[in-house]
Amino acid sequence: MTMVAPQQSRPWWPRIRWCLGLLLGTIILFVLFHDRNELSGTSTVLSNARPLWAVVALLSETLSLASFTLLQRRILHVGSVDISPWTFFPVSLANNSIANTLPGAPAFAGAFRFGQYRRIGADASLAGWTVLTQLLAATTGLAIIVLAGIVVAASGGIHQNILATTLVAFVVVLILGTLLVRRHLLVNTLASIIRLVQRITGHPRGNVKESIDQVLAIMRTLHLSLRDQSEILAWAITTWLFDAGCLVASFACVRGAVPWYGLLLAYAVAQLVSALPLVPGGIGIVEGSLTVVLVAYGAHRAFALSAVIVYRLISFWLFVLVGWICFFFLMRAAQRKTPVPPNNDELTLAP
Repeated sequence: MTMVAPQQSRPWWPRIRWCLGLLLGTIILFVLFHDRNELSGTSTVLSNARPLWAVVALLSETLSLASFTLLQRRILHVGSVDISPWTFFPVSLANNSIANTLPGAPAFAGAFRFGQYRRIGADASLAGWTVLTQLLAATTGLAIIVLAGIVVAASGGIHQNILATTLVAFVVVLILGTLLVRRHLLVNTLASIIRLVQRITGHPRGNVKESIDQVLAIMRTLHLSLRDQSEILAWAITTWLFDAGCLVASFACVRGAVPWYGLLLAYAVAQLVSALPLVPGGIGIVEGSLTVVLVAYGAHRAFALSAVIVYRLISFWLFVLVGWICFFFLMRAAQRKTPVPPNNDELTLAP
């Protein structure tokens, strides 16, 4: 007699949040495009776009994802695992698509990277350490971009009373930088929170302490030197800057004047908004927030909206499509490498 395990009920809230987020993004897009005169102006601007600058924007976004690949390569190198940037670049493309489209994207993207690190030879502890270090580096890099954007915007003299915001951003950068250097502090804090929740609710199930202790053990073994930390953070910042470069090239593509004082701040705000667990990839919300801030810093509305459209078409829609194609081929390759079990009654899942 064969026992069939009952299927676990899937959480309904992420799906509802995903649908509500899409609805919110649709509303924002409607607000942006409801004015026929504005839509006509944007259409005229886009019809006069310069294809060469669209190619430059595409190249800049490609370099952003290449920098993300090199960021992962640098972290794994500390654990004596080397990867080829050329062969691992499709993994970065697939990870980008997962992070921008699926509900609960950070968890799915982290799990995907974890599996790919294991595939290339990293043990479970090193893979978990790499995911955590990469996340901290990327977050710290974005915080630095936010701080730089605030300082540049303040130098333009448009916004006043910005000292408090600058101090808050500086404190955030300081805290994230400390966590990047002393990552075990974050893991210990998370471990305490997880254990407390586990005692109260009984979830998550399993021996969480054992997994956390494994990650802490490898953190004690792998020491990031000052050079390691500097190079990892530099690659994280480079990843964000090349992505921002795609936005700059998009302005040139639509023949619009770049609002330099507010560009970095607008970009940073849009990235923070896209990280909110509301809409996959921040659809609608990113376009709205980015356009509003750019216009606030002097960009013409039609040119700002046109540049944002070009930027999102390239950095989001095009690379999401390419990334899912890469994901399909990566899964196909993983299935081909998975040995077929001799017993037909057994089921083996491909990594």
